[in-house]
Amino acid sequence: MKWKKPISCHLYPIRITKQKNGLEALNYDKWSICKAACKLGDSLKVPVYKFLKDSLTRKYGKEWYKQLEVAASRIDEIKAMGKSK
Repeated sequence: MKWKKPISCHLYPIRITKQKNGLEALNYDKWSICKAACKLGDSLKVPVYKFLKDSLTRKYGKEWYKQLEVAASRIDEIKAMGKSK
């Protein structure tokens, strides 16, 4: 059996917080030691959710990740509309 790191490590820099209503909040944990990786991601235009595709899919499944992509795409469309005004 191939060893897999714990999901909390695999998801880093995303941290999961369980909410009182049972939902999970996913938050980006900004840490100075990751500055070089963030700079590279910015220059390559790779958002955190794309960088963490494997770990997010591992935690929540393919269908959840597809929905995330749709939501992110919609947010990008809305941002672009705001810039064109």
